[in-house]
Amino acid sequence: MKQQLLTLIKTSMLTFVGLLLFGTLSAQDVRLANLTPEGFIELNANDEPDGHFIIDVSHMSFESPAEMTQYFQARCCENFLLRGMPSEGKVLLVVKGNNKPNWDVAAWNAHFAERLEENPIGE
Repeated sequence: MKQQLLTLIKTSMLTFVGLLLFGTLSAQDVRLANLTPEGFIELNANDEPDGHFIIDVSHMSFESPAEMTQYFQARCCENFLLRGMPSEGKVLLVVKGNNKPNWDVAAWNAHFAERLEENPIGE
């Protein structure tokens, strides 16, 4: 029971932080990213590969906000973060471009495919 309460508190805090972060971004700061049919993240060729992106995952269903949070946390790495936005049916992707300043969009898309190959989004 105590463990469940701690998990609920942690999930609630992460959701709040994600919504707070999303709320502070202006429309021009957030760009759209896509999911490939294989479940990999794909940035648009004309986007700068750094900053915040929104991915539509409204086609996916989760039992709870906590499940969505855990699902996307499991797919994060040191170069990018994924934060579920349950009420929106979207995910906030934060690309840490300063970690790989010489990478272009193609290199980032290859990195997403490599990182998500064993655990694609949507499966």
